[in-house]
Amino acid sequence: MRPAGAGHVLNIWGGFSRKVVGNPDSVGVGAYSLSKVAVRKFTQFLAEEEREAGICIVIVSPGGAMASEDAPADVKARYPGPELIANRFLIAAQAGMELTGEVVDLDESGRLVAVSPDW
Repeated sequence: MRPAGAGHVLNIWGGFSRKVVGNPDSVGVGAYSLSKVAVRKFTQFLAEEEREAGICIVIVSPGGAMASEDAPADVKARYPGPELIANRFLIAAQAGMELTGEVVDLDESGRLVAVSPDW
């Protein structure tokens, strides 16, 4: 990407909800939640390091809970799968440099915008 003077790096970040704090069912989610924050910070720092090279680095919000391909059947029955975010990644791969380092999502009209995480 550097020799080309352009490119995109897309990370995925679902964040975490404050609702899990203090919830007895949330025991053990601390490390998971912390890793999500680490991905966000890593993306922000890397975006600044690669800005002059023309490489846009964003975090794509999936827009809601989703089941991974290896999720248990009951989870897959309740949540959409990775197909939920396919279009978001295609659109994010065309993000302008003004969005580098940001968490991005689609607005009501399907336009890519920076969003503020809920934490």
